[in-house]
Amino acid sequence: MTRYKKFLLILIIITSACRHSTSQTTTPEIFGKGLEYYYGGKFEDAILRFDEYLNSMPNDTKGYQFRGLAYQGLKNYSRAIEDFTKAIGIAPNNFEGYINRGNTYFLVDNFSSALTDFSDAIRVNKDEIEGYIGRSRVYTVQREYPKAILDLVTASGIDPNNARVYINMSWVNILAEDTTQALSNISKALSIDSNIVYTNYKRDQLYVKQENYKFALAVADQKILRYPQSYLAYFNRGMIYFLMNNYDFAIEDYKNSLLLNKNGSKEFVEVMEKILRSIKRNM
Repeated sequence: MTRYKKFLLILIIITSACRHSTSQTTTPEIFGKGLEYYYGGKFEDAILRFDEYLNSMPNDTKGYQFRGLAYQGLKNYSRAIEDFTKAIGIAPNNFEGYINRGNTYFLVDNFSSALTDFSDAIRVNKDEIEGYIGRSRVYTVQREYPKAILDLVTASGIDPNNARVYINMSWVNILAEDTTQALSNISKALSIDSNIVYTNYKRDQLYVKQENYKFALAVADQKILRYPQSYLAYFNRGMIYFLMNNYDFAIEDYKNSLLLNKNGSKEFVEVMEKILRSIKRNM
């Protein structure tokens, strides 16, 4: 065999080996690796994998959805909105696209666009509660509390055993200074799921959940500064800390709440007891 033929044979073998090696990484595996990085909080690595995935699958909305969520995790909201918009463009009846883009608009205080997206999410899937919960958050920020409650009541009709719905409802009640109804909804949420912090929640929405808690905490801090003798202000902030798993801070706020409300109603005492039992189990 001549040297040229030997060289050609070696080249063919190497080329075949490379092709074989490349074929071992399939598009589902690339997407799976992207998810692994995303759920592990490695957003930049996740974006690289989703970039690679979308090069092969340019019309798959999942790639745009999760790349958008990764950008959201990096607080690169403009790129996140671009990806969610692309997903909606490919599939106009894509419920998750509207939810994800609506959440992102909400994070950048573009409430009018968020309201439109959550309303579109409800339009394309009226039986999914995330659209109602999202829209209720917009109404709450705009202080349109009756509209916020109406959306959450609708959500409770769709999924009556979802503790998150009643927790959101109690937050609106507190802001609207409806203490009795707030306690009733918290009690109902705890009856459904005594470990509310672990209640079922879509993993891809955890970042939004965390940001919502930060926002709620800032509002609660302001309430305490304005009304330092309000037992409800401390109770409210303690509830947020509880939902964030910050049990030590929650207990401290609950102690202050009890001291300020020594003659609390029966329902107030029962709710406090339920929460403290849950904290004791999970600490």
